[in-house]
Amino acid sequence: MDTAARNTAHTLLDFYSGYTGAESDEARTRTFNTSMEKLNQDGAIGAVLSDQDEVSLDVTPLLLASSASYEWFFSQLTAATGKDASELSFELREFIDSLKD
Repeated sequence: MDTAARNTAHTLLDFYSGYTGAESDEARTRTFNTSMEKLNQDGAIGAVLSDQDEVSLDVTPLLLASSASYEWFFSQLTAATGKDASELSFELREFIDSLKD
């Protein structure tokens, strides 16, 4: 994992910790804004404008950071619960689907 992806993984974890631990909407907004600035500084998402004015996005660091985090969490959950990764993935999908807009 390169530096950009590693820093992105840390920022995503900081965002989660700060956002879920925030006691007000204002604090959540500050956490979100700080995390977005840090993701930008770390190159989590890169954009290149071509000569034809087409934008290409590179989200590799963001995907690598997310993948590494999921890998670690799933290995911990598998060990702690005895469930396999596919069962945990299904449960996570159910949870995601239950979230309201």
